[in-house]
Amino acid sequence: MDADNPRRADAELLGMLDDRGGWMIRAGAEQAVPQASLRQALRQALDLSASGLSVMHIVKLPNDAIFISATQIQRLWQALGWLSN
Repeated sequence: MDADNPRRADAELLGMLDDRGGWMIRAGAEQAVPQASLRQALRQALDLSASGLSVMHIVKLPNDAIFISATQIQRLWQALGWLSN
């Protein structure tokens, strides 16, 4: 994808799961604690969702370098086997 577009394909994100970096989750009105990897952020987002919060998106810091929508987060959960189809 274009470097100016902060969205990435599912396969690209799955290849980045354990890359180090800051990932911030937006769930409900509160931001969660930044996570050191995308895998950790996805796990935290799943936990927040299970607790009843609506997960809106995940962004890679700084400057929202990558944006992952709620729909894409669910696809990634499914690809990881964390959420049934």
